Amino acid sequence: MIELVRIYDYASIEPLALLASQCFKNDPFYALLHDNESKRATMIQSIFRRSLKISLDFGFVIAHKENDKFISLSSWVDYNHLRLLNSEDFNFIFNPQQSNQINNPAVDLTMTEFSVIKRLTNHCPLSMYLVSICVDPQYRRKGLATSLVKSMITRLPQYNFFSDISNPHSIDIYTSLGFEIVYELNGISFVKHSSADTSSAFTDVKKIPLILPPTAIDSLGFLKDCQIVKFLSFPYFKPDESGLLFKSDFSFGNYNYKAVVVNIDYKQLLLYQKSIGVSQNCETLINIDNHKYLIYISSTDSHYSSASDSSCNSGIKGLISIKEEDIIPDVIISIPINYTSLESIHKGTTGDEQYIHKPSAYNMKMMTALDFRTEYESGTPDNSINSSNGFKNRIKRFCIHPVKIQLQTEEILNFSNNYVSEPIGSPMVVDLIISIDEFSQCGVLHLLIPSCALLISQLLDSMSRNQLMIASHHEKISFFDYISTYYGITKCGAPKGFVTIFENRSNIDSNFLGSLLFGETYYEDNTGLGSVVDSEICNQIKSEFGKAQYNYASVYSYKNVLLQMTSRFRDSIDNRIIQESITLFYIELILFEEAAIVDVENNISIFLNNLDSYSNSEVMSNINTILTNYAKSSDFWDIQMNYPSSRKSVEEIRSSFQISKLRKDVAKKKEMLLNICTIRDTILDETEGYFISIIGIIVAAFSCADIINSSHVKLISVIVLILVILFISLRYRMNRKIRYSRINIKRE
Repeated sequence: MIELVRIYDYASIEPLALLASQCFKNDPFYALLHDNESKRATMIQSIFRRSLKISLDFGFVIAHKENDKFISLSSWVDYNHLRLLNSEDFNFIFNPQQSNQINNPAVDLTMTEFSVIKRLTNHCPLSMYLVSICVDPQYRRKGLATSLVKSMITRLPQYNFFSDISNPHSIDIYTSLGFEIVYELNGISFVKHSSADTSSAFTDVKKIPLILPPTAIDSLGFLKDCQIVKFLSFPYFKPDESGLLFKSDFSFGNYNYKAVVVNIDYKQLLLYQKSIGVSQNCETLINIDNHKYLIYISSTDSHYSSASDSSCNSGIKGLISIKEEDIIPDVIISIPINYTSLESIHKGTTGDEQYIHKPSAYNMKMMTALDFRTEYESGTPDNSINSSNGFKNRIKRFCIHPVKIQLQTEEILNFSNNYVSEPIGSPMVVDLIISIDEFSQCGVLHLLIPSCALLISQLLDSMSRNQLMIASHHEKISFFDYISTYYGITKCGAPKGFVTIFENRSNIDSNFLGSLLFGETYYEDNTGLGSVVDSEICNQIKSEFGKAQYNYASVYSYKNVLLQMTSRFRDSIDNRIIQESITLFYIELILFEEAAIVDVENNISIFLNNLDSYSNSEVMSNINTILTNYAKSSDFWDIQMNYPSSRKSVEEIRSSFQISKLRKDVAKKKEMLLNICTIRDTILDETEGYFISIIGIIVAAFSCADIINSSHVKLISVIVLILVILFISLRYRMNRKIRYSRINIKRE
């Protein structure tokens, strides 16, 4: 009996590698390895030992067995996860010229192939690559290869699938399964099976057909009144541990898991996304009987509950508006930072139950979108480091392990009782992306919270008071302490909140908006501090579209918060990422500048506080270091955008975030450094005159003394000459430092 299995254990690598060596020993590609067939088979076996292990660690190995004997295999890798998490293994598979593990005569061909693969996967964050597929010669033409490929594309519909095919006879296998040939090179056909376009589920529809496990209907109260369209069963998805969504089933047993299709509106969909923690799961479409249905598939092997119970502790429960609980926005908190080293960022922490050890689909897509904006939104496509958009070549982005954020009540002063901060709701998993500039060591850290399950005003309030907390083993630690300890990242400016609300402006209470713009907790009328009456905020809110340049959305901003809202944002997760990445990119550019400004401010303050302990040379050295580092960030100060509207958006955000004020403040401190340089220069001139006078007195004294005989004259002359040369050398060096420092001080 032939059975299909997924391989999990390393013990199976050896028999699978042996199978591959027998299948490929006469393959034209592997024929380049060695003229001797036996030695060639041994080399192939060695290559597959390594490649199969990589597939087990970063993808899938699927095989057929008959009577415990392997008769086929397919190995797959998650392209971007492998690329981001293990460069050595990535190079072994895709870029062997950069790998020290293999000496392959086919490298030149593979390198050409790699450039094609890189281009094809460029904007596909979820890319599953077929590394190899083979069938025992005795079992060919029985549909085994087809079932190996089909088993993957049916269970991972959220992925784009790629492969390179050197055997023209196998092309039909892929085309019959919906692959298309996207490129041909040197006898190799590159094929792609595209993931479903989720936007079609939201186009001109009032109700969205959503596939759920039957248990979700009972667990989520807001679904009980939804229209049930039909019941389904399928063998490739099963309910995950929460019972609220599905995960891919690779057991290949004779199972048919039950499912139900319900029609829901977008508000109900947001509630569902909030309940499952959508950032850690994949939104996709599947086609059943020529009908497309929306489905959410867990993106991790283990379940991480991202949903938060928004109910508050008894102390403030009565103060929280019910209106706030009805709003489920996308929230991104962006923090200007500096960092110590790339090594510290890559270090991370492992082995803790709170961490997911690979980037989520949402994280990957947002990072891809930001990379796209960096390349195409700003300036002309010029790669010169000296151009006005040279910053594009300097920004590097990384995914950091998600964390569980726990909101806490604010500590208050109470003379009769000791007030202890209490948790608000449950922790929520938050994705992290860091964008850095290696040149200036500044950066921006993004906390991504789509379909936010946390009370939004409480979240922004926690952001404003720098009290974001991480839940770890029943212990609460500061988020900023965490990133400093584990990643060498330091907050270098004020966190900024970017909020997208999927409602028209007319549906949002003005007092609520005012609280959000202030970054403060929203309370019911006549409680807390009352309603916001600040003129700057109120004048904004009175305008239907606020600071927007087009009428498709309302936009409001103030100091540390930017809000955008419209019902037009009711779309797929993918399209929400695309839309939000535009504004997020603008925010990121501005926060690079803020990070540089605050960093130089901090360094100047430290320098001035310790000024009395520095020597003249140390003063100039420190000033030079401070201002040189600041000048390194100048590429981010006046970014040239492709469109006037984009440039205006950047300037509006910069104005709201008061970056100009920050630059004026640091300019004053730079002027203080200039004054210090001037004073030190004056002191140096006076010291020089004094030193020259001393030398002159010494020379005159010795020349007039009768006691000096001719034998001492030469020695004295040499000493004087050395002193003069030493003085000139020191003076020259000091002048250079002063001049260089002055130049940097005057730079803007």
